Amino acid sequence: MPFLLSRWFRRVGAASVLLLSGASYAAAKVRSTIHALSDIPFNADNRLSQHLLLYPAGACAALLEPQLHWDPHNRLVHSVAGEARALFFPDAGDGGCSAVCVRRGTARELVHALMPHHRYDPERQPDFFRDFFSPYCEQVESGFMNYHTAREGHLDFYWISHGGERVYQGELKYGERNTRFISSYLGHTFELVDPASGELVRRHTVDYDHIIAAGLPPSIVEEHPRSRADQIRSTHENEWFRHKKVQRTFSPLGFTKGRLPDDLFASMGAYYYNN
Repeated sequence: MPFLLSRWFRRVGAASVLLLSGASYAAAKVRSTIHALSDIPFNADNRLSQHLLLYPAGACAALLEPQLHWDPHNRLVHSVAGEARALFFPDAGDGGCSAVCVRRGTARELVHALMPHHRYDPERQPDFFRDFFSPYCEQVESGFMNYHTAREGHLDFYWISHGGERVYQGELKYGERNTRFISSYLGHTFELVDPASGELVRRHTVDYDHIIAAGLPPSIVEEHPRSRADQIRSTHENEWFRHKKVQRTFSPLGFTKGRLPDDLFASMGAYYYNN
Protein backbone atom coordinates (compact mmCIF):
# COMPACT_ATOMS: atom_id res chain seq x y z
CA MET A 1 0.00 0.00 0.00
CA PRO A 2 2.63 2.66 0.78
CA PHE A 3 3.79 2.66 -2.84
CA LEU A 4 0.26 2.91 -4.22
CA LEU A 5 0.88 6.34 -5.75
CA SER A 6 3.93 5.36 -7.75
CA ARG A 7 2.27 2.10 -8.90
CA TRP A 8 -0.78 4.02 -10.12
CA PHE A 9 1.40 6.41 -12.07
CA ARG A 10 2.71 3.63 -14.28
CA ARG A 11 -0.77 2.39 -15.17
CA VAL A 12 -2.86 5.45 -15.77
CA GLY A 13 -3.36 7.77 -18.71
CA ALA A 14 -2.29 11.39 -19.03
CA ALA A 15 -5.47 12.83 -17.50
CA SER A 16 -5.09 10.72 -14.35
CA VAL A 17 -1.42 11.59 -14.08
CA LEU A 18 -2.50 15.19 -13.54
CA LEU A 19 -4.60 14.05 -10.61
CA LEU A 20 -1.75 12.05 -9.13
CA SER A 21 0.68 14.94 -9.38
CA GLY A 22 -1.70 17.11 -7.40
CA ALA A 23 -1.93 19.59 -10.26
CA SER A 24 -5.05 21.31 -11.47
CA TYR A 25 -6.20 21.38 -15.09
CA ALA A 26 -5.38 25.08 -15.41
CA ALA A 27 -2.53 25.96 -17.73
CA ALA A 28 0.78 26.89 -16.15
CA LYS A 29 1.28 30.61 -15.74
CA VAL A 30 4.27 31.48 -17.89
CA ARG A 31 5.97 34.55 -16.45
CA SER A 32 8.28 37.13 -17.95
CA THR A 33 11.62 36.19 -19.50
CA ILE A 34 14.55 36.11 -17.07
CA HIS A 35 17.68 37.84 -18.31
CA ALA A 36 19.98 37.79 -15.27
CA LEU A 37 20.54 36.00 -11.98
CA SER A 38 19.17 39.05 -10.18
CA ASP A 39 15.73 38.30 -11.71
CA ILE A 40 15.52 34.99 -9.81
CA PRO A 41 13.82 34.96 -6.37
CA PHE A 42 16.20 34.25 -3.48
CA ASN A 43 15.45 34.58 0.22
CA ALA A 44 17.49 36.34 2.91
CA ASP A 45 19.81 33.30 3.13
CA ASN A 46 20.56 33.52 -0.61
CA ARG A 47 18.61 30.31 -1.18
CA LEU A 48 16.11 29.81 -3.99
CA SER A 49 12.69 30.59 -2.52
CA GLN A 50 10.62 28.62 -5.07
CA HIS A 51 11.07 25.76 -7.50
CA LEU A 52 11.82 26.86 -11.07
CA LEU A 53 11.16 25.51 -14.54
CA LEU A 54 13.40 27.31 -17.03
CA TYR A 55 13.93 26.97 -20.81
CA PRO A 56 15.52 29.12 -23.54
CA ALA A 57 13.41 31.96 -24.93
CA GLY A 58 12.54 31.98 -28.62
CA ALA A 59 11.97 28.82 -30.65
CA CYS A 60 12.36 26.53 -27.63
CA ALA A 61 9.78 28.49 -25.64
CA ALA A 62 7.39 28.33 -28.60
CA LEU A 63 7.81 24.55 -28.64
CA LEU A 64 7.44 23.90 -24.89
CA GLU A 65 4.89 26.44 -23.70
CA PRO A 66 1.92 24.86 -25.55
CA GLN A 67 2.70 21.68 -23.57
CA LEU A 68 2.44 23.43 -20.19
CA HIS A 69 -1.18 22.41 -19.72
CA TRP A 70 -0.98 22.03 -15.94
CA ASP A 71 -0.41 24.33 -12.98
CA PRO A 72 2.75 23.15 -11.18
CA HIS A 73 2.76 23.37 -7.39
CA ASN A 74 4.88 26.21 -5.99
CA ARG A 75 6.96 26.49 -9.16
CA LEU A 76 7.76 29.54 -11.25
CA VAL A 77 7.87 29.01 -15.02
CA HIS A 78 10.17 31.31 -17.03
CA SER A 79 11.97 31.42 -20.32
CA VAL A 80 15.57 32.69 -20.12
CA ALA A 81 17.70 34.85 -22.39
CA GLY A 82 21.02 36.66 -22.34
CA GLU A 83 23.16 36.13 -19.23
CA ALA A 84 20.62 33.73 -17.68
CA ARG A 85 20.52 31.55 -20.78
CA ALA A 86 24.31 31.34 -20.84
CA LEU A 87 24.30 30.40 -17.15
CA PHE A 88 21.72 27.60 -17.31
CA PHE A 89 22.25 26.39 -20.91
CA PRO A 90 25.95 26.94 -21.66
CA ASP A 91 26.08 24.08 -24.18
CA ALA A 92 22.88 24.87 -26.06
CA GLY A 93 23.30 26.35 -29.51
CA ASP A 94 21.07 29.06 -30.90
CA GLY A 95 18.55 26.47 -32.07
CA GLY A 96 18.94 24.04 -29.19
CA CYS A 97 15.98 23.25 -26.96
CA SER A 98 16.13 22.03 -23.39
CA ALA A 99 14.67 22.80 -19.97
CA VAL A 100 15.82 22.58 -16.37
CA CYS A 101 14.10 22.11 -13.04
CA VAL A 102 15.80 23.93 -10.18
CA ARG A 103 15.01 22.89 -6.61
CA ARG A 104 13.86 25.30 -3.93
CA GLY A 105 16.57 25.83 -1.32
CA THR A 106 19.48 25.73 -3.80
CA ALA A 107 22.30 28.13 -2.93
CA ARG A 108 22.56 31.21 -5.14
CA GLU A 109 26.16 30.53 -6.16
CA LEU A 110 25.25 26.97 -7.29
CA VAL A 111 21.79 27.56 -8.72
CA HIS A 112 23.07 26.72 -12.22
CA ALA A 113 24.71 23.44 -11.10
CA LEU A 114 22.05 20.82 -11.85
CA MET A 115 22.05 17.06 -11.58
CA PRO A 116 21.82 15.46 -15.06
CA HIS A 117 18.29 14.13 -14.48
CA HIS A 118 17.05 17.69 -13.87
CA ARG A 119 17.86 18.61 -17.48
CA TYR A 120 15.38 17.87 -20.23
CA ASP A 121 16.74 15.99 -23.26
CA PRO A 122 14.14 16.00 -26.05
CA GLU A 123 15.91 13.20 -27.93
CA ARG A 124 15.67 10.79 -24.98
CA GLN A 125 12.44 12.19 -23.55
CA PRO A 126 9.97 12.82 -26.40
CA ASP A 127 7.02 13.41 -24.05
CA PHE A 128 7.98 16.48 -22.01
CA PHE A 129 5.45 15.92 -19.21
CA ARG A 130 5.50 12.14 -18.85
CA ASP A 131 9.19 11.50 -19.61
CA PHE A 132 10.76 14.50 -17.86
CA PHE A 133 8.65 16.90 -15.83
CA SER A 134 6.55 14.47 -13.80
CA PRO A 135 9.24 11.92 -12.81
CA TYR A 136 12.23 14.25 -12.47
CA CYS A 137 10.80 17.62 -11.43
CA GLU A 138 7.55 16.96 -9.54
CA GLN A 139 8.31 13.55 -8.02
CA VAL A 140 10.13 13.63 -4.68
CA GLU A 141 11.03 11.31 -1.82
CA SER A 142 8.93 11.75 1.32
CA GLY A 143 9.85 10.30 4.71
CA PHE A 144 7.51 10.05 7.72
CA MET A 145 8.34 9.17 11.33
CA ASN A 146 6.12 8.55 14.34
CA TYR A 147 7.15 9.72 17.81
CA HIS A 148 3.59 10.53 18.87
CA THR A 149 2.40 7.17 20.13
CA ALA A 150 3.73 4.72 22.68
CA ARG A 151 6.44 2.36 21.40
CA GLU A 152 3.97 -0.40 20.69
CA GLY A 153 1.51 1.97 18.99
CA HIS A 154 1.10 3.28 15.47
CA LEU A 155 -0.51 6.06 13.46
CA ASP A 156 -2.77 5.56 10.46
CA PHE A 157 -1.18 7.02 7.33
CA TYR A 158 -3.38 8.62 4.63
CA TRP A 159 -2.85 10.32 1.29
CA ILE A 160 -5.46 13.00 0.54
CA SER A 161 -6.78 12.51 -2.98
CA HIS A 162 -7.44 15.28 -5.49
CA GLY A 163 -11.09 15.08 -4.45
CA GLY A 164 -10.24 15.56 -0.76
CA GLU A 165 -10.79 11.94 0.30
CA ARG A 166 -8.48 9.96 2.58
CA VAL A 167 -6.71 7.04 0.88
CA TYR A 168 -5.26 4.63 3.44
CA GLN A 169 -1.52 3.98 3.07
CA GLY A 170 -0.95 1.67 6.02
CA GLU A 171 0.41 1.93 9.55
CA LEU A 172 3.23 4.22 10.65
CA LYS A 173 4.87 2.46 13.57
CA TYR A 174 6.88 4.11 16.31
CA GLY A 175 10.50 5.21 15.98
CA GLU A 176 13.19 6.04 13.47
CA ARG A 177 13.73 2.43 12.41
CA ASN A 178 10.14 2.38 11.17
CA THR A 179 10.47 5.52 9.03
CA ARG A 180 8.30 5.22 5.93
CA PHE A 181 9.75 6.50 2.65
CA ILE A 182 7.50 6.84 -0.38
CA SER A 183 7.69 8.41 -3.81
CA SER A 184 5.27 11.33 -3.90
CA TYR A 185 4.71 14.57 -5.82
CA LEU A 186 4.95 18.25 -4.99
CA GLY A 187 1.57 19.41 -3.73
CA HIS A 188 0.46 16.04 -2.38
CA THR A 189 -1.06 16.15 1.10
CA PHE A 190 -0.83 13.46 3.77
CA GLU A 191 -2.47 13.02 7.16
CA LEU A 192 -1.27 11.08 10.20
CA VAL A 193 -4.16 10.03 12.44
CA ASP A 194 -4.19 8.43 15.89
CA PRO A 195 -6.46 5.38 15.43
CA ALA A 196 -7.25 5.18 19.15
CA SER A 197 -8.65 8.70 19.47
CA GLY A 198 -9.27 9.71 15.86
CA GLU A 199 -7.05 12.76 16.44
CA LEU A 200 -5.43 14.33 13.38
CA VAL A 201 -1.86 14.37 14.62
CA ARG A 202 -0.27 16.00 11.58
CA ARG A 203 -1.29 17.20 8.12
CA HIS A 204 1.54 17.79 5.69
CA THR A 205 1.72 19.10 2.12
CA VAL A 206 4.82 18.09 0.18
CA ASP A 207 6.95 21.07 -0.86
CA TYR A 208 10.32 19.32 -1.42
CA ASP A 209 12.18 16.08 -0.63
CA HIS A 210 11.75 15.73 3.09
CA ILE A 211 11.60 13.78 6.33
CA ILE A 212 9.01 14.87 8.88
CA ALA A 213 8.10 13.54 12.33
CA ALA A 214 4.86 13.44 14.29
CA GLY A 215 5.73 14.17 17.89
CA LEU A 216 9.16 14.56 19.46
CA PRO A 217 11.77 11.80 19.94
CA PRO A 218 12.68 10.95 23.54
CA SER A 219 15.66 12.73 25.04
CA ILE A 220 18.95 10.84 24.94
CA VAL A 221 20.15 12.70 28.05
CA GLU A 222 20.07 10.33 31.02
CA GLU A 223 18.00 11.41 33.98
CA HIS A 224 20.27 9.50 36.35
CA PRO A 225 23.74 9.35 34.76
CA ARG A 226 26.05 6.61 36.01
CA SER A 227 29.79 6.26 35.88
CA ARG A 228 31.13 5.37 32.43
CA ALA A 229 34.70 4.76 33.58
CA ASP A 230 34.59 0.97 33.07
CA GLN A 231 32.92 1.31 29.68
CA ILE A 232 35.46 3.92 28.54
CA ARG A 233 38.39 1.77 29.72
CA SER A 234 37.01 -1.32 27.97
CA THR A 235 36.36 0.56 24.72
CA HIS A 236 39.87 2.02 24.78
CA GLU A 237 41.45 -1.41 25.27
CA ASN A 238 39.35 -2.96 22.48
CA GLU A 239 40.16 -0.18 20.01
CA TRP A 240 43.88 -0.36 20.85
CA PHE A 241 43.82 -4.11 20.22
CA ARG A 242 41.93 -3.65 16.94
CA HIS A 243 44.28 -1.02 15.56
CA LYS A 244 47.14 -3.52 15.55
CA LYS A 245 45.25 -5.67 13.03
CA VAL A 246 44.39 -2.93 10.53
CA GLN A 247 45.88 -3.36 7.05
CA ARG A 248 45.73 -0.03 5.27
CA THR A 249 45.37 0.37 1.55
CA PHE A 250 44.90 3.65 -0.27
CA SER A 251 43.48 4.84 -3.54
CA PRO A 252 45.58 7.27 -5.62
CA LEU A 253 43.69 10.05 -3.81
CA GLY A 254 45.01 8.87 -0.42
CA PHE A 255 44.47 11.51 2.22
CA THR A 256 44.29 14.32 -0.32
CA LYS A 257 41.17 16.42 0.03
CA GLY A 258 38.86 15.98 -2.92
CA ARG A 259 36.03 18.25 -4.03
CA LEU A 260 32.48 17.13 -4.66
CA PRO A 261 31.05 18.07 -8.06
CA ASP A 262 29.03 21.29 -7.94
CA ASP A 263 25.78 19.60 -8.98
CA LEU A 264 26.01 16.97 -6.22
CA PHE A 265 26.99 19.54 -3.58
CA ALA A 266 24.14 21.85 -4.65
CA SER A 267 21.62 18.99 -4.40
CA MET A 268 22.86 17.92 -0.98
CA GLY A 269 22.88 21.51 0.23
CA ALA A 270 19.29 22.13 -0.85
CA TYR A 271 18.08 18.96 0.89
CA TYR A 272 19.89 19.89 4.10
CA TYR A 273 18.64 23.48 4.02
CA ASN A 274 15.02 22.54 3.32
CA ASN A 275 14.98 19.99 6.12
